[in-house]
Amino acid sequence: MLSELVELYSDIKEVKNKKEASIGSGDILESRIKEINDKMEPLKKILIQTSTETQKIIQKIEKLEEKKRSVIRGVQLLKERYSGGKLPSKAAYEHLLEELSKKISSLQKEIDRYSNDLKTFAQ
Repeated sequence: MLSELVELYSDIKEVKNKKEASIGSGDILESRIKEINDKMEPLKKILIQTSTETQKIIQKIEKLEEKKRSVIRGVQLLKERYSGGKLPSKAAYEHLLEELSKKISSLQKEIDRYSNDLKTFAQ
């Protein structure tokens, strides 16, 4: 009985350590993304000033990225609702999650398409 308790305690401790490590890596990634965005701002301003066509493309990309962030937040809220037991069934959760995943995928494809347009325009 005591050995089982010790084993369970070590398992719980291991899970907590993994959770803390993933939270820490998320913070690192967020800070890295912020750093890259800060470096991109001057370049973005230069591209916007170059021509109206690049300005339009950049604005479209920014709008799509904001929509994508919104859908990602929706996924996070959906997961919270499901874990809190506020959804009627697992099937409903999986259906909604699949729809949101498809939406994220389509938005990313559009962002990539406009990014490629911007690359070809810049050449």
